[in-house]
Amino acid sequence: ECIASIVSEGRGEYEISCKSTHDASRASKVPGADSIQYAYVIANQVLSPLPTPDDGSMIHDIATTSIFHRDFGAENQGKWLVIYFRWYNTKHPNLAGPWSTVQTLAIG
Repeated sequence: ECIASIVSEGRGEYEISCKSTHDASRASKVPGADSIQYAYVIANQVLSPLPTPDDGSMIHDIATTSIFHRDFGAENQGKWLVIYFRWYNTKHPNLAGPWSTVQTLAIG
């Protein structure tokens, strides 16, 4: 499973670091993965129930490094981010790993 650490850098910008459950000592991609896919939605309030990664409201994106920056926008400060991660192979999407546990946080 992909374990993501999300650290706020202020004004809606975050540093995201992804590790494997097999090597949680450092950020790195698992063998066979050339990227990290993430699915997210930004909401005005805490969502209940939480959407699944395959819900039509989720935005999907890809990062090619295990440590990357993502700007969710200063205009979204105070809103809620719901996000999932998984290991991904752009040439063989059928080999994608399972989605991580959902993370929900207030955008700061």
